[in-house]
Amino acid sequence: MVFAIVGLDARQLDSQAERELKDRKGKLKTRRKELAKLVRDLRESGTSLAAISPTADREETSRFVEQLDKLKNDISERQKLRNHAYVRMKKNEQLRRELGSLNRELKTGSIVCLDCGSKAIGYSMPESNVAFDITTQDMRQEILRTIDYKIDDYVGEVERLEKEIRELQIRFNALAETREISLIDIISVKDDYGNLEEMDRELTAIIDEIEDIDKKLEFSKNVDAELRKDRNDFMRKVLISMNHLREVVNDGIETEDYDDLFTTNNKPYTGSEATEFYLARVYSLAKHVKHQLPIVIDSFRAEELSTRREDLALPLYEELQNQVILSATLKGQEAGKYDERTDVHSIDFSGYAVNHLLSEDYVEQFMRKLESFNVKLNVK
Repeated sequence: MVFAIVGLDARQLDSQAERELKDRKGKLKTRRKELAKLVRDLRESGTSLAAISPTADREETSRFVEQLDKLKNDISERQKLRNHAYVRMKKNEQLRRELGSLNRELKTGSIVCLDCGSKAIGYSMPESNVAFDITTQDMRQEILRTIDYKIDDYVGEVERLEKEIRELQIRFNALAETREISLIDIISVKDDYGNLEEMDRELTAIIDEIEDIDKKLEFSKNVDAELRKDRNDFMRKVLISMNHLREVVNDGIETEDYDDLFTTNNKPYTGSEATEFYLARVYSLAKHVKHQLPIVIDSFRAEELSTRREDLALPLYEELQNQVILSATLKGQEAGKYDERTDVHSIDFSGYAVNHLLSEDYVEQFMRKLESFNVKLNVK
């Protein structure tokens, strides 16, 4: 009831409805297997059944699309590898040309560094931290041979990948053309079309219903998981407020925390503890449910709730926006106990005669009092 008031009763399926859906799904799956067995031969890929059967077409199309997607992904992956190898090949060809331009012998003299006078020279590629020692022609030739080997490797890799791409593209195009259904295929199953059409309508309806049941069960599962979390969060807040009141009323004395809205047979509260538990629960629910209804607690001081604890509990109830009505039977020596409190509107009924309000002598006076509250009763 509390969960319903705060909007946490959004469970889509009760346990009985969930069991019925699962039972229904089991029966549908059994019937689907029976029908599938009857039309197994006609549902083979390549027959005309896909042209006239939504069920067979759905299954064959699923297999067809899966094969096309795999081929398309294989082609795309090899194209990436080919492009990468091609870029690496071109970079090495550029390096080959750069180093080749330095492969000249000076007939007289030699190349030296103007800063330090060293004859050691190197070549650094653009956008690279790698430098090659090209001081001598032998060194340059060795580097050029290594680059030539790498270029050949990349050329071979590009050619191999291009060949694989062409083969995959041929397979892709050939597979795409297999969806056409010939007249001969349709004629070959014409005799069985009558029964097949009826079975296929049933099979299609079964598959659709199973999918609908799965969606309902999955949605209910997700809703239940979220609902459990929201309910746990709400109850945690309620119990925190209940334990806060208990701690305040006991003036800091260590007490055992409440762990539920209700007591159990093996853990009942008696005496003043029962009064504290009831006060804590009513206070916490009013605070978190925000029901705006009047709070009426009969025998507020029953079960020997001490005056000190009563004084500590009242300010918490004053925080609530609800109208709070507390009734208590006071001992003789406690008469007028609340008269001096400015936060409590005390009404003392001890001076009223028994059955005074029920006497016929005061009906007219009672009716006038009701009318002052804009309440009219049709009493003859």
